[in-house]
Amino acid sequence: MALLKQAPSCDAEAAALLAWEIYGLRASASPLPSERDQNFLLQTESGEHFVLKLANALDGRPLLEAENLAMEHISRSLSLCPRAIPGKSGNTISEFHSEAGTEHLVRLLTYLPGVPFASIRRRSPELLIDLGRRLGQLDRALATFDHPAIHRDFHWDLVNGLQVFNEYEGQIPDPEMRALASRVANDFEHKCKPLLARLRRSVIHNDANDYNVLVGGGSDLYSRNQSVVGLVDFGDMVHSYTVAELAVAIAYAVLDQPEPLAAAACLVKGYHSEYPLEENELEALFGLACMRLCMSICIATHQQKQRPLDNYLAISQQPIRNTLPRLLQIDPHFAGAAFRNACGLEPVPTSSLVTRWLRTNSHSFASVLDFDIRKEPCIVLDLSIASPLLESDFASNTEPALTSRLFGAMRSADVKLAVGRYDEPRLLYATPLFATGTGITDERRVVHI
Repeated sequence: MALLKQAPSCDAEAAALLAWEIYGLRASASPLPSERDQNFLLQTESGEHFVLKLANALDGRPLLEAENLAMEHISRSLSLCPRAIPGKSGNTISEFHSEAGTEHLVRLLTYLPGVPFASIRRRSPELLIDLGRRLGQLDRALATFDHPAIHRDFHWDLVNGLQVFNEYEGQIPDPEMRALASRVANDFEHKCKPLLARLRRSVIHNDANDYNVLVGGGSDLYSRNQSVVGLVDFGDMVHSYTVAELAVAIAYAVLDQPEPLAAAACLVKGYHSEYPLEENELEALFGLACMRLCMSICIATHQQKQRPLDNYLAISQQPIRNTLPRLLQIDPHFAGAAFRNACGLEPVPTSSLVTRWLRTNSHSFASVLDFDIRKEPCIVLDLSIASPLLESDFASNTEPALTSRLFGAMRSADVKLAVGRYDEPRLLYATPLFATGTGITDERRVVHI
């Protein structure tokens, strides 16, 4: 991965000079964070803003032309992304030489107002749904766009997920992070890889991370910055799995979220409303999102060895460390069911067929019990907060003591059948067994369903 070695090295003064020489703009320049190129925010004396982009020496003209064309294509239907501005020569791509003599390509883009998604602490379901919706609109627009330069072998392409892991796994110095990455890769290979050949492919932005998504809008504390207003940095564009667009966004949007699956489901709901997902995409989505985080661990490790003082390269690593263990506790099939439910589909694709068969054939079933529960007398068990069947000492309400008292109640009533009550508040759930989290403010289950 020689990209970082070919990154431009230009200070703010030189960037301002380029803006004047190529675009005729008198402006101050301030650096913006970037992985492998350089970006500067320009501000003119009249208060106008632009973004000056200095490309990596390995990013050839065809790729930048593809980015410009893609942004122009999207802008015909969406006000979501920046556009390239021609220089004094009339060209949207110009050249400059660094002090080291390396040639780099430079572009000037329109500025999108907004703040990075990463800086927003309150991420409402409405914001997450809107992010998914906007990405669905983006991919619907990109479905009619293509360019030869986008068909490339790219290290951030989820098509190469396992290859990236196998190449860089041994370089991960932290045993805990290496173990997490290994578990993700193993799950991906066994549960997700068989689905990949059946996924749609198209041109995607491929980098809707929390620093490339801009949010804004709202005039009060509740609605402020709860709408997606822009998507920047098309440098990772690639022809890949269409659903990888959503997977990448989910990977970063759920970092450090208390309910990562619920957050992911909001993005799925919004995306599906604009650009419907297919069955295989819904099933593979969770594995792809986890694999993106695995790739981030591997690639960041390699890049930090090349630029150890660049904190931007490690910006997501601690949130990934915090979040991956929680994601690994979620069964991919359960995640797929949650995503289907978010789309308004049956959580299990075959559930209606099974239900129909059971209903049609119920007359021929053998009884599970040796009596007919429709005719057998029964009692209703009281397990509520004030139940006489429960002791004040929680330890006395566990097996086998509680079971003994329940069967004792049935013997006293001379019945073979007893039922518990639905929607009943129960202190039984106050035990550690039913804890939903480790935080002191995490809620516990209290109602029997």
